[in-house]
Amino acid sequence: MRTLQQGFKVIAGMVALAAAAGAQPHELDGRLATPLLVRGTLAGAHSEEVLLLDEGDWAVARGAVEASGRFQLTAPGPGVYKVAIRRRQTLHVLQEVVVSSREPVLTLALSSVDAKPLLRPARQAVAAEHLVGQERLARRIPKEAQKSFDQARGLVRRGHSAEAVEKLEKAIALAPDYLEALNNLAIQYMRRGEDKRAEDLLRRSVALDATAWQPRLNLALVLMNQQAHEPARSELARALDLAPNSPLPPFHLGRLHVLLGQIEQAERWFHRALEIDPGFPMAHLYRGYARLQTGRRVEGRADLAAYLALVPKAEDAARVREQIAQIDKQREQRRGGEQ
Repeated sequence: MRTLQQGFKVIAGMVALAAAAGAQPHELDGRLATPLLVRGTLAGAHSEEVLLLDEGDWAVARGAVEASGRFQLTAPGPGVYKVAIRRRQTLHVLQEVVVSSREPVLTLALSSVDAKPLLRPARQAVAAEHLVGQERLARRIPKEAQKSFDQARGLVRRGHSAEAVEKLEKAIALAPDYLEALNNLAIQYMRRGEDKRAEDLLRRSVALDATAWQPRLNLALVLMNQQAHEPARSELARALDLAPNSPLPPFHLGRLHVLLGQIEQAERWFHRALEIDPGFPMAHLYRGYARLQTGRRVEGRADLAAYLALVPKAEDAARVREQIAQIDKQREQRRGGEQ
């Protein structure tokens, strides 16, 4: 049992998995190796822009429709979305789709003939990186700032954090209200352990847009790093209200309860995260340890096995396999003692 307890302490003490909706849209939470893509062809297109709307009709991603009709969008997470096009500043919905981590690439064949006007205008977006909305589209970020932001994303992907920080700082100097750049610069500071600088940027982001849930989630993670548990809980609760279909707020609420030693409450939050996204590896791992801590060995082992099935090459895979072997060994020893 000591090995399992040590393993759980390692998990409980993990720093916030906050990396970079900036590098890849889902790296902010550190859980998806590949983004969730919605791609396909659009016949009869008379629009240069295609958008992805969430269930509240918030525009969370946008992309260009190529001359051939091809398009590609990156969803901010699993959930139900609408694919829409813009015609004369009016959004028209093409199709409702379900995006799942079990199917990271969703391919569609659409026709603009089927488009129906959206009764409500698209609201301001909340995705961590592609914060797209009517107001933001109307006052576009300067091209030079966008260029620096895009260069920073490429640098982050290649592991050049210092150079990325310079590009993000340049983007913010050119556009002080560039929410995406503020958020992603904060992420780089979080990776460096510069929590105070990250916190300042994230508070600035939240002040700019109180509906952007990803910067608010990041702020909660910084506060958790600083052991400011109650303020973190408040920010996570707000993020949950803003993004009820994302597994990230409940997952990190679970982490918060782990840090507070409230394992049963933590398990309930991990369970909720998995109800939203059954393919969320880290939620399986954390729930598995929580179940082991409360004596539910069979269920805990099942969660650890589910984690390995989802990410068999994870850095901690060998340790998790060792812990499963330890559980099996203890189970055999108990059986032997009963005979």
